[in-house]
Amino acid sequence: MVTCTVCLIAKNEGPYLLEWIAYYRNIGFDKVVVYENNSSDSSASLLKALARSGQIIHRPWKLGAKESPQITAYVDAIGKADTDWIFFVDCDEFLVLHNTTLKNMLAPIHARSNVTAIGINWRIFGSSHRSKWEPGLVIERFTRAAAADFPMNDHLKSFLRIGTIGPHIDMHMSDTNGQIVFADGEELTLLSRGRSNKIRLDCAQINHYYTKTYEEYLVKAKRGQAGTGENSDLKYWYNDDSFKLHDVNDVEDLSALNYLDDTQLEIKRLRNFL
Repeated sequence: MVTCTVCLIAKNEGPYLLEWIAYYRNIGFDKVVVYENNSSDSSASLLKALARSGQIIHRPWKLGAKESPQITAYVDAIGKADTDWIFFVDCDEFLVLHNTTLKNMLAPIHARSNVTAIGINWRIFGSSHRSKWEPGLVIERFTRAAAADFPMNDHLKSFLRIGTIGPHIDMHMSDTNGQIVFADGEELTLLSRGRSNKIRLDCAQINHYYTKTYEEYLVKAKRGQAGTGENSDLKYWYNDDSFKLHDVNDVEDLSALNYLDDTQLEIKRLRNFL
């Protein structure tokens, strides 16, 4: 049976890690790998506890002063991967599959040896008109999203076939030596690196909770982006204009709630190891 790792790099994401881990374990990933990048919150202790009990693989990651902690972690993860595929996402990104399961999606694509990457489009979620953090999971608090044709939805996150990945590693779409497809196997043409020439949300989507509430967004802005080192002028580029651009609440999208009950049960189970 085809196997797949999901990989995350996280810094000071303590309030969200348990949900993210439970969600991805629940939808069928064989291995959950979390690189923890110099966190000053509760992240390290939570991840160490879950790793001790075999629920995840936790890799402390100290790089980031002059280099991208994210890309260097991804390179390391690819080199250590022992599954057929690897899937890179952030802590605010949740894969939603429509009318299929992870293994049922992967199996026919894996059988096509010429296919080396699967691209999944974003669906940008806004604040759902909430201004401050409230109790509850991310997938249940935020249910308002951008329309399907919102321009930022052309961004991709990708499954990569181990053994076919080239030297250019990217958080959206790395180089591979074969064909790129959508989740249903249709050929995908790139508009530019990490962006598709058309947006498809019918077979799968990445619910990207880019803003959450403005209060939570300010924490994200202070953390900075993982794609660059601390020495880069682009490290702390999240600002109010970016919040306003992505705080789009045009339509209701309840698709992630299909996973809510099972995610809550998995969170409860994982708490036994903390």
